[in-house]
Amino acid sequence: DDRVLELGAGGGTVAAALPPCRLTLVELEPRLALSLRQRFPNAAVLQEDALEVLGRTEADVILSNLPHALTRGVLETLRRKTFKRALVAVHAEDDEAQLRKFLGQPFKLTPLFDLAETDFTPPQPFRSRVLHVTPS
Repeated sequence: DDRVLELGAGGGTVAAALPPCRLTLVELEPRLALSLRQRFPNAAVLQEDALEVLGRTEADVILSNLPHALTRGVLETLRRKTFKRALVAVHAEDDEAQLRKFLGQPFKLTPLFDLAETDFTPPQPFRSRVLHVTPS
């Protein structure tokens, strides 16, 4: 089973769609973390700072749907990690060439799909793009 780390798990929408795995969910909001513990009793649920958890946790698959202001921190941490793949939500208007340059050479960055403002609860003020990041 893959070790899957989801940062910004929210209400568990993504976690509910995952195949069986060793799942760690990270959610800073206490009410949501409690709900995740009840909904996913076999998962490790951490109510902590997502970037700190990412820095110290080994995972095969990393899922990140954190606020836009934390995206650079996620990408910077990924540069120092060993993983199979990551899915990272970024601001849809981010320049992909700049993100590629920031992430560095040993990684492949592939846009997968966009998410509308209303795909989030609460709605975000901008569209997001989900990127597939893999070590080359």
